[in-house]
Amino acid sequence: MSQTFKGNEIINLAIEIEKNGYMFYKSVAGKAKSVKVRKVFLWLAAEENKHRKLFKAILEGTDWHPQPESYTGEYNDYVKAVADGNIFTKGKTVKNIIKQSPSILQALKTAIGFEKASVEFYSRMKKFVPESGQVIIRSVIEEEKQHIVRILELKNKLNKKELDIVIFPQSHFSV
Repeated sequence: MSQTFKGNEIINLAIEIEKNGYMFYKSVAGKAKSVKVRKVFLWLAAEENKHRKLFKAILEGTDWHPQPESYTGEYNDYVKAVADGNIFTKGKTVKNIIKQSPSILQALKTAIGFEKASVEFYSRMKKFVPESGQVIIRSVIEEEKQHIVRILELKNKLNKKELDIVIFPQSHFSV
């Protein structure tokens, strides 16, 4: 079953996707012992925050208003659930994504996957937004592609020992 979204819903999804990416990158940066790794993940977190602000600006430039909610926050819960289930987290919480990315190498692989999924999603969503918003989305797509390049450069600069460093030990997740 496919879901049809209004252009503004797509922008809200993009905002939520960028928020999830920010949380992941910030978490990895906070645990990374390598200065090289920390700098790249802090940069990626800042980029996600910048993109979120760009998408909010697109949304503020529209005359859209959500349908009346049956409870306060219903629309935001809906957008978050769709974004969490389809783009970055594939139905998992950011904490679970981090848990599955215990090493620097796995965190880099997760980051590359996230960036590729973002490029694909934003490429598809362009047709759902006004022309003025499409310019911003094209710019974000190019930036997401540069993120992939930067992550791959970091991966290539690190040696096997650095890539295997555990940043999220299993004990970090004990109940």
